[in-house]
Amino acid sequence: MGDGRCSSPLGAWMEAQWPQALACCLAHDAAYDAGGADRDRLLADVRFFACLLEHDLPMVVAEQAYNAVRIWGGLYFAGGGDEAPQRAREIVQAP
Repeated sequence: MGDGRCSSPLGAWMEAQWPQALACCLAHDAAYDAGGADRDRLLADVRFFACLLEHDLPMVVAEQAYNAVRIWGGLYFAGGGDEAPQRAREIVQAP
């Protein structure tokens, strides 16, 4: 993370469609780099969702981005939060 761009394929697409989304991506990436507990990750994700809406992205896009970071973001959250190791095992063991 932290390369000055939205750090996921969905983020890159959002940034291409709505350049104003970049500010939200960068703030979200900075919060993930800072890490912390699960509540810190949830707060970062909720702020990301709110930022996307404040920057006039469509609700459906903001919802998809929020869902994506809630599902996959634990693998990238500094310190992993409380659920990252279990989530990684679940993904690896999925059929």
